[in-house]
Amino acid sequence: MCFKIINLGNRCVLKMDHHCPWLNTCVGHANHPSFVIFIFVSIVASIQSSTLLLRTLLLVLAQYGHRVLVYFPLKLTLLWLTAFGLAICLILTLSLLLFIQMKYVLKNCTNIEDWIVGKAISRREQDRNLPPFIYPYNLGRLNNIKAFFSKDDGIHWAVRDDCGEYDLTIEQLEQKLIKESWKQPMVVVKEYNGRWFPLMFGVCVCCNIPWTDETRMPLNVGEIVQVTRFRKYWMYGHKNVSNGTRLRGWFPKPCVFSIPSTLKKDK
Repeated sequence: MCFKIINLGNRCVLKMDHHCPWLNTCVGHANHPSFVIFIFVSIVASIQSSTLLLRTLLLVLAQYGHRVLVYFPLKLTLLWLTAFGLAICLILTLSLLLFIQMKYVLKNCTNIEDWIVGKAISRREQDRNLPPFIYPYNLGRLNNIKAFFSKDDGIHWAVRDDCGEYDLTIEQLEQKLIKESWKQPMVVVKEYNGRWFPLMFGVCVCCNIPWTDETRMPLNVGEIVQVTRFRKYWMYGHKNVSNGTRLRGWFPKPCVFSIPSTLKKDK
């Protein structure tokens, strides 16, 4: 079972799937089934709306040529096009989201757990000496659906006969140790105020922001940042602040510079 501590509210979310910015809440064990049902109902409502709008247009078009005055001005036409377009967009996007969520339901996993399993498989492809990893909560599609909609405590879950209760936790901890060994200390050379679109760093940085709900970390010149993730124009890492806490987040790559190896040894 996977849980995650959310910086937005300093809360621990059991079996977290993701943070939904549209609902402004985290989707986890307590509300994941309701979230899937909400997506399905929204698709049905969007289909109904688009059907009614299309039927209205067909009724209007059917009146032409029959000497019937049809009041369909330009403003109403634009409103119809906007409403119909939004309904179609909702159907497509929500259908894709429902497809992704149902894949997780049939495997009895979350987005985060699926990410951990993917990295576990990748580790074993690179190191053949590691024992094979089996996702412990995949009980078969029918049992997975029953487990997804069950009202358990969110802590103890049924596992496969050939797996242990803490296999996923052990794998996640091993991945975190590897991640810690990869971290690279860097010094801040340019100040960053935490904005999502920092124009001062150029168009490429603004057009390639990380599309996640993770925070952006403000930086001051001279600070030391431990970088754990790299992208072409952005980096993710953490730094220690004065009150003893650790601040995490994304920041533009031009903000930092790698510390020379000689300075690393001195530290």
